[in-house]
Amino acid sequence: MRAERGGRSDTIATSVPVGSFVVPAMDVAQIGGGDTRTGGEILGLVGASVPETPSDAAFQEIRISRGEHVLPPAAAEA
Repeated sequence: MRAERGGRSDTIATSVPVGSFVVPAMDVAQIGGGDTRTGGEILGLVGASVPETPSDAAFQEIRISRGEHVLPPAAAEA
């Protein structure tokens, strides 16, 4: 089954805190030794070690591609 759009198409709608950083899928794969799933898990561990985003923080709607990873503002600033 072929995907309707290319792998780099921003087709996934999500809401993120303002100031977040989207790590490109290619970089996520490099962090994971060639695998975006492993890279995302590693980056998730990084995100887990930073303070949580306050519940009253401003959020924005964005679209990302499969394999990309969103770092919250506190992780992006570190």
